[in-house]
Amino acid sequence: METFQARIQRANKENGHVCVGVDPRPEHLRNSESAIEWCQDLVNATAPYAAAFKPNLAFFLQLKNGLEALEATANTAHKHDKLVILDAKFADIGSTASAYATFASDIVNADIVTLNPYLGTDVLEPFHQAGLDAFVLARTTNPSASQVQDATYGSVVQRFRKHGTGFVAPGNRPQQVRSIRETAGPAPLLLPGIGAQGGSITQAAKAADGGPFFITASRSIAQAEGTFPEASANKTRSYRQSLEDALATA
Repeated sequence: METFQARIQRANKENGHVCVGVDPRPEHLRNSESAIEWCQDLVNATAPYAAAFKPNLAFFLQLKNGLEALEATANTAHKHDKLVILDAKFADIGSTASAYATFASDIVNADIVTLNPYLGTDVLEPFHQAGLDAFVLARTTNPSASQVQDATYGSVVQRFRKHGTGFVAPGNRPQQVRSIRETAGPAPLLLPGIGAQGGSITQAAKAADGGPFFITASRSIAQAEGTFPEASANKTRSYRQSLEDALATA
């Protein structure tokens, strides 16, 4: 069975390092019924330049047909042979975590989930049993993350890396990405914070080098200047080229 690390390494080799965030915001839709079309258009346009897609559960839950749109997003990504990362930051006790895992695996048909580490390593078991890999939150990008996470992310990485997980690291804080990479070794990293959150794609890539990783961007791709979805495709292609250039000189 292919390990999570090998799976992301293969994705990087075949399709690069860009993960496209799929966040169907109501203000960008004609109406809630158009969410399916919008998500599919975004995925189809950017797929030639992307390695994975990351639908954020929250944006789908606020739509009346959100679960239908979420399933359509995953199915469309899989038609392009791309990985689907369900960004939900799940964490709960056993039976509830099992229900979340069944939802992610059987309803959404995700490949990977994001998990909150606060409950400890046993949060992983239901997701692994469902055949899902996981990126565990190590250090997030929000301003107040330092109040809690700066004192804990090293311990989180040390504990969870033994269980074959990947880690979420802040792409807009390359020093912390570098610290997480040093502790995590070659474990996969998922780096938000690029684009709308101000992170440098070059600095993030160089900090994450040393193991497989995805740079993920949502707003800067979906809201790229120009006509949707062609502008989104162009932005994704630009990100992929920038990453290739950065890694060539790392």
